[in-house]
Amino acid sequence: MSTQNDESLACRLSEAQKEARRPDVEALFRDGMDRYHETEQGYLFEFRDDDEVLARLFQFVKAEHACCPFFQFDVTVHPHDGPVEMEIGGSDRVKSFITDEMIPEVEAARES
Repeated sequence: MSTQNDESLACRLSEAQKEARRPDVEALFRDGMDRYHETEQGYLFEFRDDDEVLARLFQFVKAEHACCPFFQFDVTVHPHDGPVEMEIGGSDRVKSFITDEMIPEVEAARES
């Protein structure tokens, strides 16, 4: 039986695989994301309601779920052209992993 303390918090991608994905991930967060903020369990990212952004967002979730299975994803598509929200979170260790590993990349993408 696995517990939160036993969960492995390591991305399954090699450095080469991460580099290959980087342009798509950067484009999603640079071009599609409006804002993000910290939540109790992780981070909530708000995106434009746009067909291309939505398709890229679901591709991102699919890929991240494969390489980082310890993430919990909640995606909400609001009615009437409202924003699309993606929350990524999990245990306290998962939130720390997101803070240390993912948020710097999101910030770098926004600045590019």
